[in-house]
Amino acid sequence: RGARSCRAAGEAQDETRLSLDRLTQRAVVFLRQSVEGDRRTRERVPVRIAGVFVSEGAATPVVALDLCAGGALLTGGEEVIRRGVTGKLRLADIGTIEARVTERSALGLHVRFGELDADAHARLERALDAARARYAPWVARVQAAAAEIARVFEHGVATGQTSLDELITCDYRPVENAE
Repeated sequence: RGARSCRAAGEAQDETRLSLDRLTQRAVVFLRQSVEGDRRTRERVPVRIAGVFVSEGAATPVVALDLCAGGALLTGGEEVIRRGVTGKLRLADIGTIEARVTERSALGLHVRFGELDADAHARLERALDAARARYAPWVARVQAAAAEIARVFEHGVATGQTSLDELITCDYRPVENAE
């Protein structure tokens, strides 16, 4: 019985770590979209679309984590796909798109799409619209929570319960046991 409980606790810990890793990855994608963090001119939409990147005679399974009309963030091929490589990106429900790896980072592979024909563009826009609709309730909740946090902070500063110096710091320290 004790061994079973330990196994269950270990499995729960592994599942929690995986969930936190996924949440962290999503948070980084979201934060990258802030005005200060995003140099892109097109809206990136979080997605999870399975695909294959075909280049130099090899087909590598990938997953698109975010998507826009001009490119995507991919994970899954970081070990084998080099920066600067051009290939064909096949994404479920979108089809095949010419793509070039413009960067490799801790987030994954950043790809820029080549010219899209009208059909490919329409499939891509449908996928973007579906993702926006799927995440709309979450976006509304996060925006409402952010507005409430801002209200509480502003009230604290206005009433003297706290100061801006206490709320804002550049002295960032890692949180223990968080990766």
